[in-house]
Order: sequence, then C-alpha cells, then structure tokens
Amino acid sequence: MRLALAFASTMALCWQTTGAFAQVPVPAAEFVPNVPGSDAEKSVPFLTAGDSLGKRRYVEVEYRIAGNANLYDYVDDASQSPLVQVVDADLPYTTRLLIRRPQRAGRFNGTVYLDILNPTRGYDGEITWVYSANTLMDEGAVYVGITSTPATVSFLRDEFGRPPFKPRNASRYANLSMADEGQIWDMLSQAEALLKADGEPDNPLAGWNVQRIILTGHSQSAGFIKTYLNSFHSSAILTDGRHAIDGYFEGAGSFASKRPNPSGGGGDFNPMGDPRNMSVEPVPAPVFRFQSETEVNTFFASQLTRQTDSPMVRSYEM
Repeated sequence: MRLALAFASTMALCWQTTGAFAQVPVPAAEFVPNVPGSDAEKSVPFLTAGDSLGKRRYVEVEYRIAGNANLYDYVDDASQSPLVQVVDADLPYTTRLLIRRPQRAGRFNGTVYLDILNPTRGYDGEITWVYSANTLMDEGAVYVGITSTPATVSFLRDEFGRPPFKPRNASRYANLSMADEGQIWDMLSQAEALLKADGEPDNPLAGWNVQRIILTGHSQSAGFIKTYLNSFHSSAILTDGRHAIDGYFEGAGSFASKRPNPSGGGGDFNPMGDPRNMSVEPVPAPVFRFQSETEVNTFFASQLTRQTDSPMVRSYEM
C-alpha cells in the first residue's frame, strides 16, 4: 500500500481553535545506545527489528524524549464541539521514539510516518510497520513509533525484562514516565516539532530536512488520530510557522474517537453517533481513512461513520 502517494500534496486550511496556544516547543532528546551481552545484560529496544534491516540499507535507533504536556478538555462537550481548552498545565513526561531510517540521508524521500504505537494489549504494537514496512523502505521513508500511553510506558519501565517475560536489561526504560493519558496530544506535537527542527543537534534526523510528517495509527490508535486532527492540528504550529502534521492515515479505526481528557471522566471514547468521530469539515490536512472488513461489518460498526469524500478526505473499505 503506497501511503505516501495519498499525501503527495498537502494543504493547510484555516481552522478554528479556542484560547491562546503558544508555538510547539522542542522536547529534550537523548540517544539510547544498544548494549551487547547475555539476555539479562544486553539492552536493545522493545520491538527491535535487529539485524533484519541491514539488507534493505536501513538502521534502527532509539531516543528518549522529555518535556511538559498540558491536559485538555472540550470547551462545550454538550454541543459536540471539537474545540478544546487547557485544564491542567505542564505535566512532565519522558517517552521513547523507535526510529527506522535509511542508512544515509541521501536515500530519504522527505516523509516521516509517525506511528502511535498501539496500546491495546498493554504494551506497544507496531501495526503500521508490520503492514507497510516493505513499502516504506522501498520509498526511502522514515518510520518513527512513539510510546503514547501510561499503560505502555509502565510496561516498558516496570515489566519489560522481568518475569514472566524474557530477561532483559531493565535499566533501558527506567526513566520513562507518563502520568496521564491526556498528555498524548502535546507529546505528539512536541515529537513532531523535534523531527522537523533540522538545526536542532538532538534531533534524530538533524540535517535530513524533513518535508512532511504523516501521523499514522491502527485500531485504537486511529481513535487518537481523529481527536488530534479535529482538536489539535490548528494549534500545533512550529516556530517557522508550519503545521506540525502534514497528513493523517487512520487504519482500521472503527467508529470511535478518543476523548481528550479520559481521566477527567466521561470514558475513553466519544459515543457512537458523535460527529467528532469523523473528520470535521473543513479538513485541515489530507486524511486517508482505511477500514478492513472487520470494522465495516462487525467491530464497532464503523460503517456508521462513513463520510463523503472531499478534496482532503479519502475513505477506503476492504
């Protein structure tokens, strides 16, 4: 599936927000080296692709990023408006970026796919990579998976490398922290700001001249995407005036969008029939919506959120 072709051209349209939003700050970033040794001694990323990337002239690196993230909630939930406002400010977080990139910047096609690693099982799932790795590498794209929920952060910090799992050097993720699921929105924006900060020495892609970032996610992660594009795209503006995100791929996402502040009450998802489960018009960037037969016919009845194609929205069902 040639995802990049769906986002060959991008646009930024006016988009209403509420309140005053500052430009997205660049988070601190730190390279996390691999350490060889026995199972208990070695330190490699969770979900590592190991040496399998070499024959495709790709490498895998991992970074920790750290910053402060606000919590948000809907301004007028009763009217089903997507507009949000800050309800708690500057909660610290530290998470990870798992990056698979060409060995040389000269092979990079300018596109980064930022994947919200799927948290449904309580640990990261790299569904976008599993389905699209060969295509991404054929095109010279960069894949970046981000750990995005307290549950998956806690797994890496407190369970990875401990029984009943295979022994690993648990110190690799000892410093990860995320207090609230609602921090995800600023975490995503700040990761995007880092990857586009070409002159920032801590940027894992410094000097690579990232042209566009496509936010991707499958299943539950697609629910995060719907909320981000409807409620946060317009406020995620970088210091050079660009939007942080240039396009969206929602894979097998069923009907539901995530609520911006799940810990604030009201459950994790917006209810069936809520218009915020779709891409609210006017769409701020190209949106590629893909549903499999499971979602269309049974799982959460996603046919209820079918929407008419427009210049910025395309929907596919397989």
